[in-house]
Amino acid sequence: MGRFLVLFAALCGLALPAEGRPERRPVPNSVNKADSPEKRVRVPARRLTAPRRTKKRPLRLSSLKPTRHEATNVAPKGQTALERELQGLLVGILQGKWIRRAQNGVLVIDAKTGDTLFSYGADRQLNPASNVKLVSTAAALDAVGGEFRYRTRILGPAADPVGMIPGDVFLVGNFDPTLRVEDVQGLVQALSAQGIQVIAGDVVVGMNEARDSLGQSRLIVVVRGGEKEGDLPTVVLEPDTALFSVENSARTTSKGRRARLEVGLRVKKNSSGERIVVAAAGRIRPGQVFKMSRTVPRPALHVGYLLRALLLQANIEVRGGVRQENAPPPVLPELAAHESLPLGVLVGKVNKPSWNFLADRVVWTAGAELFGGSPSNEKGLRAMIGFLTRIGIARNSYRLENGSGLSRSNRLSARQIIEVLTTAGRDFRIAPDFLASLSVAGRDGTLKGRFRGHPSAGRFRGKTGTLSGVLALSGFVSIGGEDTLCFAILTNGFKNRRKQHVRSSQAAMVNAMYRYLVKRHLTEEGALETEGLQPPPTPMLDPSSEEGESENDSLADETNDIKEQPGPLDEGVEGMQPPALPILRAF
Repeated sequence: MGRFLVLFAALCGLALPAEGRPERRPVPNSVNKADSPEKRVRVPARRLTAPRRTKKRPLRLSSLKPTRHEATNVAPKGQTALERELQGLLVGILQGKWIRRAQNGVLVIDAKTGDTLFSYGADRQLNPASNVKLVSTAAALDAVGGEFRYRTRILGPAADPVGMIPGDVFLVGNFDPTLRVEDVQGLVQALSAQGIQVIAGDVVVGMNEARDSLGQSRLIVVVRGGEKEGDLPTVVLEPDTALFSVENSARTTSKGRRARLEVGLRVKKNSSGERIVVAAAGRIRPGQVFKMSRTVPRPALHVGYLLRALLLQANIEVRGGVRQENAPPPVLPELAAHESLPLGVLVGKVNKPSWNFLADRVVWTAGAELFGGSPSNEKGLRAMIGFLTRIGIARNSYRLENGSGLSRSNRLSARQIIEVLTTAGRDFRIAPDFLASLSVAGRDGTLKGRFRGHPSAGRFRGKTGTLSGVLALSGFVSIGGEDTLCFAILTNGFKNRRKQHVRSSQAAMVNAMYRYLVKRHLTEEGALETEGLQPPPTPMLDPSSEEGESENDSLADETNDIKEQPGPLDEGVEGMQPPALPILRAF
């Protein structure tokens, strides 16, 4: 019986259908050793071939196709031969070795008619770097006007006949981001001119550190090594007031040793109030001098002690000290006042040198004027958003985090930047100040060294933007009268060592626009009527010839996040207006 069952099981196994049996896979390039020599099957080896090289096709207008969310992103084919020539030139530049590897957004329009002459990625949301300042300055001018001035006052009881003020004097600021030591000295001179000789009380500043402070509260510390090893170095403060005390543990080392000096500031409280300790430590060589700048941690107290020191220097006795209070008494006469330059001039000090600190502060001021309270970044952003909304740019179509452009998260499109440029350029209330604030190619601001010798030098007025891997350039190209183009070029995502190559490509686009205007003018007028329209041709943009940009966009180096440099406030109004240019006369 057992043998029968075994035989039955074997027969059932042989009868299994083919699909039920495990599949035996052949091994490529091998022989199954169980097979006989007659049944061996040789599997041919796969032939490996190099990938087929395709010929690089030139970039054409038809190939500049928008993505799905950029449905109207390509300019129509030029209606005239000149327009088609301009489009071909711009396409050729975009096909350049380095710029084509980046993300680009380009839009060129006729400033008078609004007709689009060229568009590539014009609706792409890219980082505009300091082109954000176009929005912040336009919004500030729109909110408060070009005649707005910051006003810093000294309030106090009226002086008696012998020149004594019988009480405290109050310094009341207005968040002036341009207030300097020289301006506080001017307030003291105004008091001295009134015959004031004694202040019986204290110098009082507010508790709001930003309102009653210098625009940039900095202390200059100068350390000089002693004559020989072991000597104590000397430490000099500028300005030196009673607010500061020095703790000097530094030593003069031998000439052969490397200097290593550290200077820090800290706040110290005592029975008479707060003081700031300047601590110097480390070593310095004999006779060696270090000069460094440090931010003062109590800016309102700093300007209060500065005012008291300047009063004493002017032979005005101050019997009291310096203290802080929330607000002065409600009714006090104004003893002296300082007014800043008008906002219409200050926006030029924002856009021409691309001064980040001032860009943020002026739009913060606009926000405070619109919404009340103290200036802040939040209110400045509300002012910028309100301006963009009024000119027809939807709130959810961009991203802004500040007014200076120092952010990796800001996003605008070339079309939106052009909308800001053209709207501000047409608004008679703000256009003169806004247009004058833009740098002139080859002459001033961040464009001073970038277009020297180029055909468009002196004929292009615009704004630059620079971060690591980000370059932006926008503005107006004009040959006078109605011959004006408005453009915006945004380039993101290139390696920073290729910055000069990308910058040269952007400048080449501006030169192409200028040549287009010249040819169009000659075609329409039949003669060259404007002197200097055709300067001698120049070599096309050798990157090594481009001078470095003085723009203060300090995210360019990841290890050096923000470096603020004081703006050119010493020049005053003089020098802010560039030589007359034939630009936007009929715009």
